Amino acid sequence: NITVPTLKLTQKVSPRVPPVIVVYRTEDTGQVYYRVTSPLSPTFNDETQDSITIKDTLPDSSIISNEILYTTGGALENIAPPACTILQVFKNRLFLAGLEDPNSIWYSNEQIAGEGLNFNDLLQITVDTTGGQITALSVLDDKLVIFKQFAIFILAGDGPNLAGGQNDYTKPQLVNSDVGCIASNSAVITPAGVMFKSTIGIYLIDRSLQISYIGSPVESYNGDQVVRSILVQNKNEVRFLLATDKVLVYNYYFKQWSVFTNYTNGIDATIYNGEYTYLTTQGQVRFETTNQYFDNGSSIEMNVVTPWFSFAGLQGYQRIYRV
Repeated sequence: NITVPTLKLTQKVSPRVPPVIVVYRTEDTGQVYYRVTSPLSPTFNDETQDSITIKDTLPDSSIISNEILYTTGGALENIAPPACTILQVFKNRLFLAGLEDPNSIWYSNEQIAGEGLNFNDLLQITVDTTGGQITALSVLDDKLVIFKQFAIFILAGDGPNLAGGQNDYTKPQLVNSDVGCIASNSAVITPAGVMFKSTIGIYLIDRSLQISYIGSPVESYNGDQVVRSILVQNKNEVRFLLATDKVLVYNYYFKQWSVFTNYTNGIDATIYNGEYTYLTTQGQVRFETTNQYFDNGSSIEMNVVTPWFSFAGLQGYQRIYRV
């Protein structure tokens, strides 16, 4: 008889499937752990009880063909990761930041088809305290970009194996820059690199790790909060949804900025069925429709701002027939 303490604190109760209590053991004097509880008739957790007793009557000869404990061979055991505010997928792993330690990053083992993501408290990276706490994560080709409020770091490598060995992650390297990212929602991957909002405007870190200020045409909006940044590939655009009912739009083909209005109470955005879609505080989901120019029944108008025209040699007269 094996007495197992139950999991008293859990939200996985009826009508959800409760956690399953599973027992593994070796053969007599053996080293490999085999499952002895049935997957077809599982023993469920009961949060109303302090413990559950499982009776093992199986002979050794009947268990050696059963499932082997996943840590066999030295694989790291799975540990629930801590609460976080920043997530980023990089090289088939999930990276977590915005933790209790503001300069720490957790990362998972590589994703295995058919399994959940596996974490262990050994799979951590500590970033230098320069530049404040970690504010965002992004990806630039084969590198993980680690943003702080006033600094940018780069992480390279493929990481460890399932046993935690052969870890080739480099120490996060500081990029020569005087800016960082102030909001994880503003960092967006583009064909040219990663665009992000700093304390002094929208910047780009390109593939050569050069940082340039590309937001000068829209710097009058620097004081506005970026709610979500999205790459709209079919229009060659990057869109920054603001908390002030506007969207800053950067066309990376023409390298031109524009500003969309009428995005009332936008709180999040995504690409759905290939089209830009955003959510309002009233619970409305609004999506873009190609070749239609109405927004929730209101017509969409366009204002075009041109450079100053010089009419010298034209006797002070010129017409614009079409824009």
